[in-house]
Amino acid sequence: MKKIFTNLFFLFVVVTMISISFSSCKEDTECKLEIITKLYDDTMMVVPNAVVTLEQGDILVEGSSDILGRFYYSFPLEAILNVTSKDTTVLPPLKGEGTIRLVPGKTVKKTIFIK
Repeated sequence: MKKIFTNLFFLFVVVTMISISFSSCKEDTECKLEIITKLYDDTMMVVPNAVVTLEQGDILVEGSSDILGRFYYSFPLEAILNVTSKDTTVLPPLKGEGTIRLVPGKTVKKTIFIK
């Protein structure tokens, strides 16, 4: 009887160790970013529908900000990107530039002021 309990306990320990090793936490490598476009003259005023461009080397992403002046995107790997934001609804068009460094597992926020 003692041998049966010893074998069951050993089997339980082995199964537990195997399940822990296979179910370990996987590190999140997705890099998220949030670009907020604001006016340079009035830093509280966001720019809706601004054209946002992310580029570096062969990477080129273009989109537009939402009604709150925010643009969201995510990349699978870490990168340093050049950011350009333009408001083409006015003449002459307003433009702002900056740089953003993406960090794995985090959402990086950057505010671009256009003038």
